[in-house]
Amino acid sequence: MALEQRDGSKNKKLSKYTLPNETVKTVVAGAGRLFAVTDRRVLNVKKGSTSAGREIEEVESTLFNDVSKVNVVAKGDTGTFDMTKLIAGILAILVGLFMFVVANDAYGTEQGLLFLIAISFLLLGAYLLYNAKTTSPGDIVITFEYVGEDGFIADSYILPADQTDTAHEVVRAVGEPNAD
Repeated sequence: MALEQRDGSKNKKLSKYTLPNETVKTVVAGAGRLFAVTDRRVLNVKKGSTSAGREIEEVESTLFNDVSKVNVVAKGDTGTFDMTKLIAGILAILVGLFMFVVANDAYGTEQGLLFLIAISFLLLGAYLLYNAKTTSPGDIVITFEYVGEDGFIADSYILPADQTDTAHEVVRAVGEPNAD
């Protein structure tokens, strides 16, 4: 999910949720989502639809005056292997090598056809092995902890890995009221 930096002062959707004297520090938006950091809180606005097709807008807000701790964890890209592609690629290469051995014992047009089949299997196997690994992009998890009536409560927000400036702004905004 790609989010891009926006000017918060000109964002009409955000103005519905902020107070007139609230200062917007940063806004990132994209793919039906708006994430904003103000001098008082974090706003996370998600737009979607119900199973019946009705439009919904979910708004989550965490006030900084209640926050006792903020954790920012940047997770890097993760790679996983598709075992089906991996096994199929290995089998295709083995069949291709076997076809080369058989083609060496054949004569005439059969030999050329078997070499062509062997090369096809080797290329297919190489393609499958190359595409067996998939990489999932990393993300940034921001967790706010505060004491509520039920003990410690935590609110978490997830941002794309390229939004480190936004995460830094969150940490600065949480610490700003306590700065002397």
